[in-house]
Amino acid sequence: MSAMRTTSSDTHDCPGGCGLQVPDRLFAEAVCWFRLPHRIRAAIVRAYRFRGREPMAHLRAMGEARTWFRNHPMGAPR
Repeated sequence: MSAMRTTSSDTHDCPGGCGLQVPDRLFAEAVCWFRLPHRIRAAIVRAYRFRGREPMAHLRAMGEARTWFRNHPMGAPR
């Protein structure tokens, strides 16, 4: 799914730094999502599926992803 540019209140800025607005049901726009290492994506998905058991796990996983994005900005050399 691709993020849409919108000012709707049911969106947020993509944490990947692309400047797109992302629907609230998604963490990041597709290109940014797939920039994340698989282990971080898997942790976000796993924690989301089981958030009723340990609600803070999802927040921790998203925090790790935001840290990764800060340390690996778009367009930076690999």
